[in-house]
Amino acid sequence: MQYAKPRMNYYRSNTDFEMPTEYIDLIEKYLRIVPHITHCEPDTADLLQPTLWHSDLHFNNIYVDLDTETITDIIDWQNITVAPLLLQAKIPRMARHISPLPLGWVMPEKPEGYETFSQKDKLRADKLYESALCQKYYEVCTAKMNPRHYAAIIHNDTWKSPLILPLKSISGAWSSREVFRSRSSLTEVVDHWAEMQPAADCLI
Repeated sequence: MQYAKPRMNYYRSNTDFEMPTEYIDLIEKYLRIVPHITHCEPDTADLLQPTLWHSDLHFNNIYVDLDTETITDIIDWQNITVAPLLLQAKIPRMARHISPLPLGWVMPEKPEGYETFSQKDKLRADKLYESALCQKYYEVCTAKMNPRHYAAIIHNDTWKSPLILPLKSISGAWSSREVFRSRSSLTEVVDHWAEMQPAADCLI
């Protein structure tokens, strides 16, 4: 951090500089709690297996035979990674709804009063409904055909250890201008500490 300089972080303030020492302070706080948020229970050990992962799946990268409706090719593998499944598991953006949806078998519904909407509002509601259905269809197919991946997605939506968000957000946060995200992830850990470690006081 010897070359880091104070800079503006407009997510937090448009007048006060963000200081490198603040990031160091976050790292120190993270190190205090890391043993408590990274230990692995026997039922999650399988989700830590190294997994080859294509991190940029979208419709332009996937080729489909329209006659057989089967995938024939996937391109753009230059950014693939091998890492524990928990670090990589997520719903790809091509299937992800525009706003967060609760995971599980609760199916989306059209908004209340849909029949009274104008044609323009109905079209907008239909697009959102189809987007939500797309994510739910992805969830169902993943749970059926790739249950380990779905189990990892479900795990990452809980406050069970190991917690992935603090781990992913702390590394390189200064250089990637993600200090705000790191601070937010640690704040959430504090808020949910009693769920994770009911027998221990929060260390930050």
